[in-house]
Order: sequence, then C-alpha cells, then structure tokens
Amino acid sequence: RRDFTINTLALRLDGSHFGELQDYWGGLNDLKKKQVKVLHSLSFVDDPTRMLRAVRFEQRFGFNIEERTLQLMREARENLKQISGDRIRHEFNLIFQEADPPKVLKRLMELNLLSAVEPNLVWKDDWADALKKAVTGSPAKPWDLTVQAGLGDLNIASAYLVWFANLSAEAALAIAKRLHFSNPMLGALKASLALQTKSQQLESMPPSQFTDTVQNLPEIALYTLDCLHENQIIKQQIQNYLTIWRELESFTTGETLKAKGIPPGPRYAAILKELKNAKLDGKISSQQQEFEYLDQLLLDL
Repeated sequence: RRDFTINTLALRLDGSHFGELQDYWGGLNDLKKKQVKVLHSLSFVDDPTRMLRAVRFEQRFGFNIEERTLQLMREARENLKQISGDRIRHEFNLIFQEADPPKVLKRLMELNLLSAVEPNLVWKDDWADALKKAVTGSPAKPWDLTVQAGLGDLNIASAYLVWFANLSAEAALAIAKRLHFSNPMLGALKASLALQTKSQQLESMPPSQFTDTVQNLPEIALYTLDCLHENQIIKQQIQNYLTIWRELESFTTGETLKAKGIPPGPRYAAILKELKNAKLDGKISSQQQEFEYLDQLLLDL
C-alpha cells in the first residue's frame, strides 16, 4: 500500500485510455497544495516508519504535512518504539542520502520523533555543517577509509559518527544498541567518542603522543574528528599524522639490536618505540644521531 496520497497517482497504459490520470485518493489536489497526507487514520499505526518518510518527503519537496496527518503523527509517534532498530536505521540511511539531511533531522526533532525512537536521541543545528561534510565528503589520500571493513557506505557511517559523537558516551552507545550497529560500527563509534573527549588535549600533544593515541583506532574515527572540528591546529595535527608521522621509520631494526648483543625479546619493541618517539618529536634528525641516541638509551637501560 502507498504511504501518502501523492504516491497514489497512476497513468493508464491501455489502448484508448493511454495516458489518463487515475486519482482515487485526491493525490493531484494534494500535489497542487504541496502537502503530504496519509490515506487513512490508521496509516501510522500500520507502519510507524511512515512518519519518518512523511518528514523526509516534506523537506525534500518543500511541502507541508497536512494538519490532520500531523495530528495522527502526534498520536502515533510512541509506536516508533516498537519498530526494529534495523528498520529505523534504514530510514536514517535514506535521510543521510537527501540533499539536506540536517533539515530533515531538525524537523524530526521539532515533532519529537527522534525521542520517540530513543529518549536520548537529539539534534542541534550547530551540528549541521559537520554532518554535511560527512555525507558529501569524498576523502582521498592521505585518507585510507576504503579498508574500513564492515562499515558499509562510508558517508553514511561518517554521518552517524559525527552525529552521535556530539552526544554523551552513555547516550550514544544506547542509541547504537537501539539501531543494531554492527561490531565494526560500534568500535568506530567508541573510538570517535574517545577522540572527541580528548580533542583539547590532542591540540597540544607532541607528535609521539598524538601518534600513540590514534594509531590503533579505526581511521574513520579520525575522519570524524576532522569533520567535527574547524580548529586548524587539530586539523594540522591530523594531516601531519596522515602524511608524515605514521609513515616515519627508524634506521634501527631488530638486526641492529641483535648486532649490539641484545637478546631478542620484549625489550626490542620498547627500544624501537623509544627511538621512533624521539624521531617524531625532533630529537633525532639523522642516522648518526639515531645511533648515538640508541647507544645512550642502551646505557640507561
């Protein structure tokens, strides 16, 4: 069954009636009035996700939801609580593919439909620019997001992360559970939340500490942070990590340490990390300096 009267218009394709408009629900009149109207009073009871689609179409076409339809939405919105997370997530995915997703989310917020999905789910206009960047961005090198297995469409995944990273960790994780996030998405969300809470510290971190903080996180979490912030210092830190810091290699290898008489073991990793950190932080700028630093390091151990 069609959702709204404007979806019910049909053209006949048979013989002499070819091209005749069939309009049994007054859809043409509603189209002229630029209004979204349901077919019957139990429409949102039959399928509560129609409320989300009504708002999406309203905002896409610049229409208004018909007054009686609005009243039916108010009466039925609590039914969204009974809808599976997969179906709700599908509707949000479609919203993120609209020309102006923040406008749709703002309207859902006005109609209290977000809180009907999950009590802590909110939208604020201040988040619009970051969300638009997430849904329209096409991150090229030095980003390497194509390897983020299990996240699906990267623009949609980024949109969720940008949106939910603005919430408290408790609220964001509750909503993620409600929407049945996959394990990779849940991991990316946790990483995004962690970076968001550390954003001020990230700004002043030396290269070694910044690298140590982000290197084992899903890269999409770092991309989320980049979308969320206009702070040029943080953006430069991110770019330095992507283009310089994570690629940095030491001249020293395990063979070097073995040649110096150090038996293989956990000390190798600690020594090599110390050397890389020193190089990242500018304490070492040449092979000779690195070997001198290594000799001093071995004396201190």
